[in-house]
Amino acid sequence: MNRLFILLVLIVLLAGTAALAAETAPGWVLRYADIGGGQVVFTYEDDLWIVSADGGTARRLTTHPGVEQYAKFSPDGSQLAFTASYDGGNDVYVMDATGGVPRRLTHHPAGDRVLGWTPDGSGVMFRSSRAAQMRSTEVYVVPLDGGMPEMLPLDR
Repeated sequence: MNRLFILLVLIVLLAGTAALAAETAPGWVLRYADIGGGQVVFTYEDDLWIVSADGGTARRLTTHPGVEQYAKFSPDGSQLAFTASYDGGNDVYVMDATGGVPRRLTHHPAGDRVLGWTPDGSGVMFRSSRAAQMRSTEVYVVPLDGGMPEMLPLDR
């Protein structure tokens, strides 16, 4: 009887410890990967990381308090476009693929999600609900050199 009681107490303690460990585990996963210029960029712990396509140790590119995600390499692999929530909304940013200070391309309260680049690398494509109705989104291109985004004439 005494051994059975001790065994039950140990089982309860182990189960409680396992449940506590599961609740406090970070639960971060590698997400939104893109490959370009012989490198892979991905989101981990809400920051952008980069690693050689051949493998190796990943290097953190961003450390801002906001969330960075959906990074895409430019056609030549030298720049990254990504969605970040630095000021409360999700906007389009670009930065050098080796790191540096991100430059904001969009300024709109509707969420913008980076989709990719124009083939010539002169603009970043993104989707947004800024002009859409009924929770729909439209595709836009914002010039890399700055300017107003242009909605692409895509048929539904």
